[in-house]
Amino acid sequence: MANNLNKFVCLSLPQEYGNSEPFVATAIDLINGQEIDPINDNCNFCQHANLPSELILQKGAHVMYLDNTLFERRLCNRSIGIVTNLEDEDTVTVIFPTSQQIIIATIKKVTN
Repeated sequence: MANNLNKFVCLSLPQEYGNSEPFVATAIDLINGQEIDPINDNCNFCQHANLPSELILQKGAHVMYLDNTLFERRLCNRSIGIVTNLEDEDTVTVIFPTSQQIIIATIKKVTN
């Protein structure tokens, strides 16, 4: 269901003429540092989390910031923003409206 919702929302976003293709990121799950195959491995978390196996990211998508590394810029966990530019596969530009200003942030992909 989450995969279908993600695809539906992204397909509903307005497309600009000449706009680049959206980025599609495939989820990689790890248990104790070992990559698991959600189809062939018996992973209870994978089966019950209802998280999408793919994330489609494109200009105009709403995103949520999920850590506090930009707290000094007044961005914290659960800040909602709008993607304004796809720099490359690891970097996007996002605007975050706050109560006092609009913050423009360049966000890099982080994997742990």
